[in-house]
Amino acid sequence: MDSLRKHIRSQQFVINAWDLTAAFTNIPYMFFFKNSDKCTDFMPSDRLRTSFIRAVQEFPILVGNVTVDRSGRGMVNVDAANLNMPEYLESYSQMNFNDIERNRFSWSSLADKVHTVDSTPAPGSTGVIKLVNVHIVRLIDNSGIIVFLSIPHYVVDGVGYCAFVNRWAEICRSMGGNTNGAVTRSYSFDRSIVDRCMPPEKLPLNTRMRKIYNSPSYLGHLIALPSPELRGSLLAHTIRLMDPVSHVFHISSASLAKLRAHIQTQAPATQRISDNDILTTLISHVVCSGIEDAANRSQGYFNAATQHIASTLMGATNDFLTMVVLDIRSRFKNLAHYVGNCVTCIPVVSPISELSNKQMSAHDLAKVCANVRTEVNATNPRALSKLHSLLSQTPASYAHVMANMLKTPKSVVISNQSRFALYSNDFGNGIPTWVGTIPIFYANFASICPVHPNSDGYNIYITVKKSTMDEILQNPQWNEYVSVVY
Repeated sequence: MDSLRKHIRSQQFVINAWDLTAAFTNIPYMFFFKNSDKCTDFMPSDRLRTSFIRAVQEFPILVGNVTVDRSGRGMVNVDAANLNMPEYLESYSQMNFNDIERNRFSWSSLADKVHTVDSTPAPGSTGVIKLVNVHIVRLIDNSGIIVFLSIPHYVVDGVGYCAFVNRWAEICRSMGGNTNGAVTRSYSFDRSIVDRCMPPEKLPLNTRMRKIYNSPSYLGHLIALPSPELRGSLLAHTIRLMDPVSHVFHISSASLAKLRAHIQTQAPATQRISDNDILTTLISHVVCSGIEDAANRSQGYFNAATQHIASTLMGATNDFLTMVVLDIRSRFKNLAHYVGNCVTCIPVVSPISELSNKQMSAHDLAKVCANVRTEVNATNPRALSKLHSLLSQTPASYAHVMANMLKTPKSVVISNQSRFALYSNDFGNGIPTWVGTIPIFYANFASICPVHPNSDGYNIYITVKKSTMDEILQNPQWNEYVSVVY
């Protein structure tokens, strides 16, 4: 890594409100590469390491230190004399790729720990938050390798993450003589580009958006106070206390088509129903139903009904909140090369009484699909300009967003990552056979993931409390369309 110091200059990168709103999580993936051709020189260590260093040189923000002052203003400081060096580890394992593949890449099939960081950006052994963590695991008999790569959301979103991993692979592939050399790429880390994209005309936000994004609270101020390191440690401890569990599911293209046809029987002929509309609705249903059923099972239906009546009298909401993660790049020009955070969460509200039914009717499914479509379409440049103003009005505004979401336990965050170029990275010996994430994220989170080009449909990753997951695994409507991968 010493060669990095020769090519990195001191500089500062402002962390804007979009970065800080997403900064509570890492982006961690595991890439499984199979040595199908029995190559003796399969993804060699020196080439992987050298190409990684060259890729980091093009992403200098990854060797900076994250700082957030007491008012909430954030910065990544890159000091050429004191770089925050990436954690780059390589180990050898007695695991065989064929055995892992036979077990469908389940976490239980990994005898050795692959991921070196968890879901939240927290300090490592050096006492600081690393902005890139890599662990290369070489499998026995040269059967394959696993590449674990994590980057905090502080500095990139999913698009930026994929840009880095694919650039690393591209450079590595060119070093192996498989191409005429890595072409020149251009990446923008300038946060002011987001400011310049926002139109001066602003559209007022709806009530739910205002409640999430424009309701300051004492909890929000408390969240903004700690250093990034302390906040990350506290969040990691909180997640461990919640003891969430995860599963990966799969919905095939045929099952999705079957569900779409069912919904369309009760949807207006003019209603467009996308894959995202259907999957967001289905995940919202199964998580909401799981939360409700787990609560009823733990305290008895009579006590649950009594608590429901009391909550209603106290003004508590009877709605379920789905936070749909939305990439805003397509709504603006000049963001094609920007790799900072360009995502926000759009609240979609559905009545618990409808969403928690074991068998949602085609009519109710169509209604939720239409609601998802309406909220996503309403997030136009003028609405985003207003949201940008709200998030930027005080340095701690980002923390109020998290605080307001924490106060809504009957909710789920859904991130559609199916368009991420996770299966595009070819280091010289082919694309990964499987791409998965870490065993535990945070409770009430789901991601819609891409599948290998030879497969179809989508993979769905869900993390919830164990009691909720037990209910999900028994949900008849979910099991009609979705299968468990692991």
